[in-house]
Amino acid sequence: MTEEKSTMRRMSCWLIGAMLVTAMSATAQWPPPPGEGMTRPSGQHLELLRMWRLVDELQLDEAQARKVFPVMSRLRREIKELRKNRLGLERELAADLESGADDSRLEAQIERVRVAGRAIRDCRSRIHGELDAVLTLRQRAQLLLFEDTFRSELREIVSRMRRSSVEGGRPRGDRSMFRGKRGSSAPE
Repeated sequence: MTEEKSTMRRMSCWLIGAMLVTAMSATAQWPPPPGEGMTRPSGQHLELLRMWRLVDELQLDEAQARKVFPVMSRLRREIKELRKNRLGLERELAADLESGADDSRLEAQIERVRVAGRAIRDCRSRIHGELDAVLTLRQRAQLLLFEDTFRSELREIVSRMRRSSVEGGRPRGDRSMFRGKRGSSAPE
């Protein structure tokens, strides 16, 4: 990689980091004031964190980031709606099962839930197809790995926050959610 590209990438990361810090500080205080417990990070905060980590992990240049962000944002919105729909169908299925609905009703509900699951998978496939045109082969591979890794890290962070709130304390100053695989950290 040329020195110029390296400098541009660092500048892009700092710019995105600065945008994240600004956006997060505008809507929340970190750490919370004394006497106030940890608050759950908002969906907007998590999405900003996700995008910052995505830039870092995939080493997106500015042109790629301008194309990837809208696609990823649309994916999140579409998947959220599709999951909401599937959850409603699953609740209906559970209610039908509990109420002793006849087999034909159960069969129809099962099929609706399966169709909703396929719609989620189809949406992901369609979005990943759009991203294939923007990302290099290595970036596409990193994206697939990033999705699971990021989700696992978030689950672990939420789990620690819950354990800590149950125990009456605050989580330690673990900032692992700000670290990428390469050990980078968010700008402070």
